Amino acid sequence: MLGSLLPLASEVVTLLTAPTDALGVPVDAFPADFPRLGDHLYAPALRELLSSPPAWFLHARADEELRRAAQAAASRAVADASRRHRAEQAAVDAAIRAATRLSDASVAELFSLPVDVIRQLRPGSGRWSAQHVAGLLRNPPPWLRSESAARTEVERRRLKAQTRVEREAQRRLSWRRHWAEALGIPLERVPQSAGRPTPKAISAARDRPPPWAQPGRSVDKETPAQDR
Repeated sequence: MLGSLLPLASEVVTLLTAPTDALGVPVDAFPADFPRLGDHLYAPALRELLSSPPAWFLHARADEELRRAAQAAASRAVADASRRHRAEQAAVDAAIRAATRLSDASVAELFSLPVDVIRQLRPGSGRWSAQHVAGLLRNPPPWLRSESAARTEVERRRLKAQTRVEREAQRRLSWRRHWAEALGIPLERVPQSAGRPTPKAISAARDRPPPWAQPGRSVDKETPAQDR
């Protein structure tokens, strides 16, 4: 029985069309007596209908186009509202951040210190947040209790930063000397940007010398004379 039905079923399949092919009209808009099989329409009957569309078909297609246009407009409105909300929230966040930052002059007035001193005592973030200043007011460190103490702290920080720079320069010079010795090149050819001379890095440089270590390379004119 199934074998005898197979040729008929194959023929029926070729006569059916999906509702999405009905030129934008949903299958539910078709009359109940329109030839169909489940949600699939009878193609010959659909072609005949499209050759001379009745009023109900034209109305259904217009309604479907209006529905899709309204849906697209609603989606655009939601997207526009979302963009506006993000922009407004970003503006609010920026205003909050600006409101929670204090100027050097304001902080100097709070602690009765010169502005030039307070400017050099900024925290690591580089700005005075209201929360940070509130903590300093509750429990002021010794270097904020008088101008002389504040200036002493400024000098301490300056010396600390200077020492850090000098140590970094010595470390870089030591690295450059190690590179020069390992690669058998003059010290002045090793740039300041040369990284740590680890055994792995040196081995790689010997296998594939960087430009500054290649034979015939000119001396780096930017290398400070005191490091040579």
